[in-house]
Amino acid sequence: MLDRNRLRRWAVSTGMYAVVLAKWILLSVIVGSLCGVVGAVFHLSVHYAARTREAYPWLLWCLPLAGLAIVGSYKLMGAEGMGTNDIIDAVHEDKRLPILLVPSIFLGTMLTHLCGGSAGREGAALQIGGTIGQRVGGLLRLDDQDLRLATLSGMAACFSALFGTPLTAVIFAVMGISIGTLYHTALLPCLMSALAAFGVALALGVEPTRFAVAVPEIAAGTFLRVLPLSVLFALVSILFCKFMHGTEHWMEKRLPNPWVRAAAGGLAIIALTYLVGTRDYNGAGMEIITAAVEQGTAHPAAFLLKLLFTAVTLAAGFKGGEVVPSFFVGAAFGCAAAPLLGLPAGFGAALGLVSVFCGVTNTPVASIFLSVELFGSEGLWYFALACGISYMLSGYSGLYSSQTILYSKLKARYINVHTNSRPASTDRFVCRLMKDAFGFIHFLLWSGGVIEILISGTSSQRLPCAASFSGLISPYLPLCWFFMPLIRHFYEDGNTTLQKQNREIRPSWALSLYFVSLFSFSLRGRNIKSLLRSNTGTA
Repeated sequence: MLDRNRLRRWAVSTGMYAVVLAKWILLSVIVGSLCGVVGAVFHLSVHYAARTREAYPWLLWCLPLAGLAIVGSYKLMGAEGMGTNDIIDAVHEDKRLPILLVPSIFLGTMLTHLCGGSAGREGAALQIGGTIGQRVGGLLRLDDQDLRLATLSGMAACFSALFGTPLTAVIFAVMGISIGTLYHTALLPCLMSALAAFGVALALGVEPTRFAVAVPEIAAGTFLRVLPLSVLFALVSILFCKFMHGTEHWMEKRLPNPWVRAAAGGLAIIALTYLVGTRDYNGAGMEIITAAVEQGTAHPAAFLLKLLFTAVTLAAGFKGGEVVPSFFVGAAFGCAAAPLLGLPAGFGAALGLVSVFCGVTNTPVASIFLSVELFGSEGLWYFALACGISYMLSGYSGLYSSQTILYSKLKARYINVHTNSRPASTDRFVCRLMKDAFGFIHFLLWSGGVIEILISGTSSQRLPCAASFSGLISPYLPLCWFFMPLIRHFYEDGNTTLQKQNREIRPSWALSLYFVSLFSFSLRGRNIKSLLRSNTGTA
């Protein structure tokens, strides 16, 4: 009798597991297939829009009209004001997503890329996938808890279909909603959905995103060079998030009418495009990313210009995403900064791509997987180190304000705060740490410029690292001095004493640093030309 009862309980338990497994297999196949088809069509449509914009440059002048069309379509379909944060809220709070969000974000992103707005596409992928997953779960009559898992499955599936990175998509979905925890129950449905979507997208002609990069051999010296570069990537990620959110709030305050804001933003992008004299910063910019990673070429100011274009585009109400622009910013900055530390430019661009992505999304594990899927497993240790440093030093900023960080980045302490909110009081010492770090950078730049001026007479002498760094960024120092107080302000926790101690840099010092570095920049260019002539044997 006892054996019979035990056998009955075993049969009931096995049947329950079998039913749950069958449920998630069915859901994953449906969600993965739908997201694979929609994601592939979306990818090909955006690609066609980009090619059309290149063939007909006059489409840039239609950007204000495209902005008005996007505002009108969102109002018409009842999706006004919705974005990626609402998808995250659907997982946190069981928020219902309107099905008309799918055509709204699809059309909005298409028009943005067609007419020259600077945006990515992953924001649309997460919104499309999350909405499809939730709707399929509703049709299968899942309960509230399972609907959240269905939403995560759709997010992972559409991300995988667009970028061809299924493992990154899975880890991003299960770990990127609440930083510090892992939705273990969602691991299997997200993985099956992502693989199904990846297979469908491949069958429909979507090539996965891959880069060929030369990675240095494992050496202690290379690790020592990667470490300070990773610190700079963390600062760039803070700058990216703060500038994106700051521009959005500023435009909403100055131009509260969405119709006026969209038109004004379109006109601003047109003016900026003609001002810089190139269209490299319109659209997603994947060609520039590829050139930075595979060829090691990028304009030193490209990361700042892309940030400006993207911030204005998205703040004005155009649609797309911020992840591909973060790829651009990180790759362009890494390409320009890595040679100053003796690292290959292409390798620095690859490090910057994943590190800035890690800093702006607060997903170190997903970023490490991303490095493997984009660049291969060679150099994994370097990428892991860069992602770890970028995550810790990027503070509590992030692209998505609905994202929660459950544990402090500096101590094993539960804090449960939203990104872009004030850090925990236990982390206040970071304010002093960052203030001292910025003070050291100020001294390094100024002294480097003076040293370079003093040694400018001997062209055969090797230039110090500080002087070279000072000379390279000298034209962009005013921007650095503008953003440094903004970054320092992020690390304050409201403590009055710290705020009093954290005084602004005097303008006279900023001006002297700028002119010293500008002069050293001209001397550095002359010395490098002399060195090149002597090395090639020419007069």
